[in-house]
Amino acid sequence: MKKIVAFFMAGLAGALLASDLSVTKGSYEYAYGLYKHGKFDEAYADFSSLCKNGSDKSCSMKAIMDFNGEGVVANKEAAINEFKSLCDKNEAMACGKLGELYTYGYDRKNVKLEQIEAVLKKACEGGYAPSCDLAK
Repeated sequence: MKKIVAFFMAGLAGALLASDLSVTKGSYEYAYGLYKHGKFDEAYADFSSLCKNGSDKSCSMKAIMDFNGEGVVANKEAAINEFKSLCDKNEAMACGKLGELYTYGYDRKNVKLEQIEAVLKKACEGGYAPSCDLAK
């Protein structure tokens, strides 16, 4: 009986993952679905590929994974440099993540409050909603 329940649960989990990943393989949405389901190695590979092909949003997700060490060994400095570069190109999520880092203490000696507010405002105006509350 335990084997039947385990098999059923595995099938159910697979079905839920498949329904959530019913978007085109190789797309940002597909890679994000992998990420959301904890398939970090696969998500990182997909985000990296999409980033190389010009998807700035995918580059932001790759940088988040680099920062957190999800699917790769953490490389915070490389991630922060990527956030800065992407924010300069007006990628809202990257601006938001950079603003969050500044807000919570990263490089506070060298970053003025006005710069933090500007980065968060840029993120909010670019559509990255989590930054809108911090921008106030």
